[in-house]
Amino acid sequence: MKKRNLNYVLLALAIVILSCGQKAKSKTSVTQVDNREERAIQTLKEFYAAYISECDNLNGNLETMASIRNKYLTKTLRNKLEEQELDYDPIIQAQDCDKQTITTLEINPEPGRNVYNVCYTFPYDNQKICIKLFLMEEKGSYLIDDIISDVNIHGNK
Repeated sequence: MKKRNLNYVLLALAIVILSCGQKAKSKTSVTQVDNREERAIQTLKEFYAAYISECDNLNGNLETMASIRNKYLTKTLRNKLEEQELDYDPIIQAQDCDKQTITTLEINPEPGRNVYNVCYTFPYDNQKICIKLFLMEEKGSYLIDDIISDVNIHGNK
């Protein structure tokens, strides 16, 4: 009888230990996802701050803009953008830049998809502009691989 009770106690103890291990793994996975999202969001903030600032700069030059694009966009997306003859900048979904928009930047991830919604408000008319981006993780950093919300770069009109 004591041996049977001891077996039940050991079985119960094993179940508790295993379930605690599973919870620890889940928390680790959630933490890893949160850290990746934080790094991706930080990358997007850095990109848009640099890009919009340079775009708004009266003396902004094309080499600096290209350098910023090279740092934050994949080669695939850069090539796709170079092929287009658009009368606006798909990265900001506008023709003009204004540094004030940086202060209104909102970046929200779509859970589990590497898709981020970047929104800002244009100061002239309080129009809210949103851009849906797909990010790709490469060598520990994030690069913008696609502007999902832009129908023109995808050949749709």
